[in-house]
Amino acid sequence: MAISVFPSSAASSINADSLTATLANTQYRAFKNYNAGVYRITTAGPEAIVDFYLGPNNFIARAVTSSGTADVVLPTSADNVRFTCSSNNIIITVTNLANILTNDFSSTLDTITSSGTYTGTSTSGYGYALVIGGGGSGGCRSGNSNYTDASSGGGAGGMAGKIVALTGSMSVTIGAGGTSVSGNSNGVAGGNSVFGGITAPGGAGGISGDSGTLTAGGIPTTGDFNITGGSGGNWHEHATASLTSPYPFIITGTIGGGQGQLGGGNDRTNRIGTNIGLGGAGSNTGNNKNATGYGAGGGGTCNGISSGAGAPGVVYVLRF
Repeated sequence: MAISVFPSSAASSINADSLTATLANTQYRAFKNYNAGVYRITTAGPEAIVDFYLGPNNFIARAVTSSGTADVVLPTSADNVRFTCSSNNIIITVTNLANILTNDFSSTLDTITSSGTYTGTSTSGYGYALVIGGGGSGGCRSGNSNYTDASSGGGAGGMAGKIVALTGSMSVTIGAGGTSVSGNSNGVAGGNSVFGGITAPGGAGGISGDSGTLTAGGIPTTGDFNITGGSGGNWHEHATASLTSPYPFIITGTIGGGQGQLGGGNDRTNRIGTNIGLGGAGSNTGNNKNATGYGAGGGGTCNGISSGAGAPGVVYVLRF
């Protein structure tokens, strides 16, 4: 019975990431520092077994090239590699595909819901800011005829985000949601939210009477990422939601406009938006007419029911 003694006296060589197994079924070792990462092991075809170690006995990972190529992930660094091949004089190539980077990001999230002075600071002096304008209120119609009475929902506030310098004393304006109206009245636009040079406009107020267009959401332009608020619906078309938040690590979701309503019809109960702001329902009864969350539009109403109020804006600051 043949016995191979490790380390073998057979010669091996290493040239950068090139390893040579001179004899078949013999274990070799080469010393090289490998950072944590993803590596591709390649041979000319025969099977090779490549083991990564840190020191003499701390096994890290193994790759087996059953079809000539194998990828392996090193969760931690290695300083030597041991390899065996099933044929003579085989070159094994080790290629770094990607390094594993460690996370050094720590942060604190502040949610600002009222106007005033913000005094937050960070070790870096900066923070991610996501600014959301107020939602518009819905329009109102005093009658209840499905031929002459209709109202549209309010538009949602816009979202704008970018990294801002934190000075320790910064003015914040939170846009108010549009207030409820009664009688035959158009809704009230939501207020603009302003922080760190970013303005997120509020959504427009809904229309009293038949409207051929959706109510506009706020359209920001001052962020690195600008998202238009969802549109308020009319009796022809449903409201829409904004695109998703540009900073899902701060908050995920969308902001919906308010639904419109037709006199004499059933309440338009499906409310639009996810997580950030939910638009109000269109209503002849007053059910769920008000927007909830942040930035959403209020629902339009008929039958003498006062319209749905818009949701206020908000400012998020992720200090890092």
